Amino acid sequence: MADYSPRTLLGYFKFAANFGLAKGAIYLAPLGVAAVASQAVYGAVELAWSVGLLVASFTIAVPISGINQRFLIRHERHIGDEMAFLLLVFAGLSLVAAFVGYFAGAPPSLILIAAAFGSTAIHTEASTLFRMYARPNLSAWSDGTAMLCTALIILICLLFGIGLSIWSLTIGYVALGLVATLTAGIILLRMRKPGLTNRLWRSTTLGLPMVVGGVMALWLGVGGRLTIGALVTHHIAAYSVAFRVAGLALGLHQLATTLYYARLYASRTRAADALISRFYVAVAVFSLLMSLGGAAVIARLHLKALPVTEMATFQAILPIVSIQIFFWIGFAMLQMRINRSGLAGRAIWPLTAVTLGGALVIFGTAMIVEPDVIWVCWGIALHAGTYFATAYLLLARKRLPHVRMGTIGLCGGGLLIAAALVQHLLA
Repeated sequence: MADYSPRTLLGYFKFAANFGLAKGAIYLAPLGVAAVASQAVYGAVELAWSVGLLVASFTIAVPISGINQRFLIRHERHIGDEMAFLLLVFAGLSLVAAFVGYFAGAPPSLILIAAAFGSTAIHTEASTLFRMYARPNLSAWSDGTAMLCTALIILICLLFGIGLSIWSLTIGYVALGLVATLTAGIILLRMRKPGLTNRLWRSTTLGLPMVVGGVMALWLGVGGRLTIGALVTHHIAAYSVAFRVAGLALGLHQLATTLYYARLYASRTRAADALISRFYVAVAVFSLLMSLGGAAVIARLHLKALPVTEMATFQAILPIVSIQIFFWIGFAMLQMRINRSGLAGRAIWPLTAVTLGGALVIFGTAMIVEPDVIWVCWGIALHAGTYFATAYLLLARKRLPHVRMGTIGLCGGGLLIAAALVQHLLA
């Protein structure tokens, strides 16, 4: 029987308000950065976020994935010292890399990337930790940790009249890394128990297969910025703003994993398919709305990172980036089910083949013809669709078909592709 007591209703209201505020702040934070930072600085920040999150997925996310599995499935509750140790190590390595880069005379953009890795390490830990402990109000904010840290650094710069540059942001990230390192060290001293090394090793070996799929899911998010940055560098700001605008639909995925993470992870196929498909329908609707109307809204904001010459590029690629976001979210939802079903190991080679094959096509084409931001974005979007199809087929071959998710992916993706083509023809 449903519980409609005043205390329960107050809890629902508190979560709804908190979630709305958190996702609003996370969604607006990158746009706020784009509004006050130059095209070059904003592009450097987006690349720093992308590289940091990707590196984190190869490093700190490996043991954390194993810790998550042990906590939720095997009910091993003592994990505090492991999490503190990992943050201490990776935030500390970020500081070391930044100082080494500085004294070695590395380019400022590379030093920024090294310093920013500390914030992405905090991001990775926080988003996992609060979900494991079923703290939805805290989890709602943790999903945007890296962005919110950057927004805070920029706000401090503006309040104290410090000019926004790569160097001022780097100093801010270094200060954040120092705080994280000291805090993690204190927590480790207070919570450490015998067997820490053994537990970390078990977590690493358990998490390694799962992380491969997680890296692929993350690549769909950050790989586009890295690809654009490598092939058509001068359009990185336009692409990044388009990615953030279309990313409004990501809030639906985060809502699902915030409210139902443990349930989605543990449920049987039919129940999980029914639940996540409802959110995926909303993702399709939001993606279509952003594809059709997002550019008109951004044009009124006059973002500093989008000069007049880049606004036309942004308007042209937004519908295409919306396709990428749609399939990225669908793949992330199915990837959770792959991990739950024990298929992470079997998924390694197919997903690796899809990743390398897609990158080979995009970069190989760029070696033959002059890179153009439009066709590069189409390549990224269709690559995301291939990931989604591969994840679905992996589950279906093990007789775990998520029929509703597959249907929504096919219909929603087709609708978004048609909308992008129509807008391109009418432009």
